[in-house]
Amino acid sequence: MKRLTSADNYHSWKFNMQMVLIGLDLWEIVEGTEVVRDEAPPADRLKHKRRSNLARSKICLAIDESLQIYVCSCLTAKEAWEALENHFEEKTLSKKILYRRKLYDKRLGSETMEVHINEMKTVAERLEGLGAPVSDKDFVMLLITS
Repeated sequence: MKRLTSADNYHSWKFNMQMVLIGLDLWEIVEGTEVVRDEAPPADRLKHKRRSNLARSKICLAIDESLQIYVCSCLTAKEAWEALENHFEEKTLSKKILYRRKLYDKRLGSETMEVHINEMKTVAERLEGLGAPVSDKDFVMLLITS
């Protein structure tokens, strides 16, 4: 798996890292749906702590050293995931406009149709991640006009 190096590869890195964490049965810890109660037996709390540490290490070691500043103070895998998400998927109006404009301006060039469609899908998925999804109908219309 490629390391997270910049905003350019965040989207694919996020998906790949999520798949790694799902494969290791750690995603629920990152997602925050698996928690351990204070009254749980010490063995259960220790097991959860170890799994949380494993998830955190997987995330932190899969990013470039120049980006570790965003996660170095995080104490849990959930905090690290959210810190990266907040940095790379900042849900501002300007980012929504930027990706919407990229989608509208996209034209088929010398690349294959498959590459062109994948690039457009990636931009549409980034918009969805920002809370501004593109409907299937609009996507097809944009694809045809591109």
